[in-house]
Amino acid sequence: VTKNVPAGDAASPFRALPSRLNGLKYFLPLSEDSRELVERLLSDVVRMNDAVDEQRRLEEDRSAEMQEEFRQLDSLRDSMPQLLKENTELHRQLLSDSEVQESRRRQRSERIESAEAALAHLQRLAASEGARREALSLSMGPARG
Repeated sequence: VTKNVPAGDAASPFRALPSRLNGLKYFLPLSEDSRELVERLLSDVVRMNDAVDEQRRLEEDRSAEMQEEFRQLDSLRDSMPQLLKENTELHRQLLSDSEVQESRRRQRSERIESAEAALAHLQRLAASEGARREALSLSMGPARG
């Protein structure tokens, strides 16, 4: 409902305003006495401006964070070739050390096998010598008696 509505063709935008306001859920009458409506509208405008300012601030913060993350990413990209080189060198050294250790393990294993074979041979010789002594002792024993 409107009071003080201008007459004539100039009034049609003014008459459309209440239905537009109703579409925005502003159901208060439009008149010079519509201080409450104006206050609500202004309050909404202020809240909207505050929300826009907050969104802008958040966007600026995110933008600053992204710039810092891009700087860090660039730094990591810059160090990547050196890290790859170091990694390759360490991997080569690890393989080389592994080959050396394997070679040493094989040599120890061969020495152990050789020592075990020598021990077995010496044990056979000792057993053979013991048998020979016993045979010699037996052969000499009845002759003395």
